Amino acid sequence: MLYNFFLFILNIIVYIVIIYIFHYLWEYLKNNYSQKKTKDVYNFQKNKYEQIVESIQQGQSQQPTSESLQNEDIEKLNNELESYVNAELASD
Repeated sequence: MLYNFFLFILNIIVYIVIIYIFHYLWEYLKNNYSQKKTKDVYNFQKNKYEQIVESIQQGQSQQPTSESLQNEDIEKLNNELESYVNAELASD
């Protein structure tokens, strides 16, 4: 009985040592034979922010103002809106 208990404990110790050796070997291979991936999060986010600000500034200069709309365009938009509202009211 004591002999079986001793073998059981010995097996546990052997398996723990084997697992430790494989883990150490894996870490060694990973650290020495693979390339480390590093992300430059700060500059990546900074560049994205600058692109967003630039696109917003360009978008504001390209948007038409109410002064640039012609009377014909305003009348066309009003007619389309009126026909849409009439169609919605008729469908109810």
